[in-house]
Amino acid sequence: MRDKDVDFIEKHLRNLNITIDVLNRGIQKNEWNEHESAGMGAYLANVYSGYENIFKTLLNSDGIKIPKSEQWHINLLHMANSSGLVPWEMSETLKGMLSFRHVQVHGYSHTFQEKELRHSSLETVKSHPVFEKHIRDIIEKKITEANMAEKNDDI
Repeated sequence: MRDKDVDFIEKHLRNLNITIDVLNRGIQKNEWNEHESAGMGAYLANVYSGYENIFKTLLNSDGIKIPKSEQWHINLLHMANSSGLVPWEMSETLKGMLSFRHVQVHGYSHTFQEKELRHSSLETVKSHPVFEKHIRDIIEKKITEANMAEKNDDI
């Protein structure tokens, strides 16, 4: 795994932690107006987009290209799942986040249901540490494997 890829993922993880903190503060509010609901949906979409960028980077580092299509977001999630990039306990949470991302990106944030948005926000905040640990473990494993391969080449 290239240093450039590791740096890219580390940067995304730092930014994701900031966004998760903002989501967590938003969850603490008892009620949201329509602007706050839209903002929470945007933060969920931002977290999901960050996850997608990490998935793309890890898949590309393994030589796996994501085919361009109208369904590439769904395909990427399936590829990340089948490649072991998604912790099993996060599969449903990510599907929900993908749905909020779609609504947000296509301008339908006024349709958010606060109950569902709160649930998905809470699930995202709770599951993010699992995601971060999982990704860091994958990176560590890839670096270790690369170092071992390098040592074998020297022999």
